[in-house]
Amino acid sequence: VDLAIADRQLTQVGGAVVDIREPCGETSPVGTNGFLSTLNSGTTVPAGDTYAYYQGTSMATPHVVGVASLVWSMAPTLSPSQVRQILQNTARAFPVSSTCNTSICGAGIVDAAAAVGAVPRITSLSPTSVTVGSGVFMLVVNGANLASDSIVKWNGSNRTTSFVDSTQLTATIPASDITTGGKFSITVTGTHLTYGSITTAARPFVVLGPDVSIHKDVI
Repeated sequence: VDLAIADRQLTQVGGAVVDIREPCGETSPVGTNGFLSTLNSGTTVPAGDTYAYYQGTSMATPHVVGVASLVWSMAPTLSPSQVRQILQNTARAFPVSSTCNTSICGAGIVDAAAAVGAVPRITSLSPTSVTVGSGVFMLVVNGANLASDSIVKWNGSNRTTSFVDSTQLTATIPASDITTGGKFSITVTGTHLTYGSITTAARPFVVLGPDVSIHKDVI
């Protein structure tokens, strides 16, 4: 992602190649208008922890990288171009008083909540576990932004799926999937109208057997 920085007034410092903008602070004339950054007071060896206000791409870039990382955490197989498009499409509009516009400053100001909110995801499963050998069952997958052609996958393999709406799917899990105990991954793959094929981050599903119990780290 090509990034332009902006001060608190969002003055334009980018060019035609800029994809998106992120405020970077402005330490002049008021130092505390910058971004507060962690530092160490040592000059040649580590010493005490401290803080200082800074501005520039060193402050703006980590914010955009952090938002991109959040987006990737929701859908780890997204391509860089898909992430770029999500960040651009969910960016905030430039303030009316700004000298920026989309021709010279990119798509807008990066918006973490909007970017993450646009990505398909699984929010919960019902049930979250079954017992070995209990037979075929219906798995309810709750989520957000689910496409109408979504397919629920059990450890990467497609399972018969019914689309309820953009927040819920149901999938038939055959008896052959639960003949042994263990932890299995549930993902959803669908075609987003804007971003193309997207596979969600996995949710764990537990098949309980003689040597398998439910722990907090698998729920």
